[in-house]
Amino acid sequence: MRSDSDDEDMSDFTGAGFYESYPTKKQAQIFVRYDRDKLFRDKEFQSFLFDSLIHMAEEIEDIMGCPQDIEGMYAYHSFYMVQTRS
Repeated sequence: MRSDSDDEDMSDFTGAGFYESYPTKKQAQIFVRYDRDKLFRDKEFQSFLFDSLIHMAEEIEDIMGCPQDIEGMYAYHSFYMVQTRS
């Protein structure tokens, strides 16, 4: 466990980061239907998403001067960059 573990914890979780965290409250069981998700069924969206990700990664690498480990997400028709590091 790292000394800064509480800084990364999500609400109602305890531990060191997302994958090492433990729920402090009873969690609901939810089944995700990926087969209904646009990412898996819409070829045009897939092309848009992957082309956009490639373009953004290349721009970030140009700005930072070297390849990067990039974390982010796409939601509500927008890309969100969480962090990047070499």
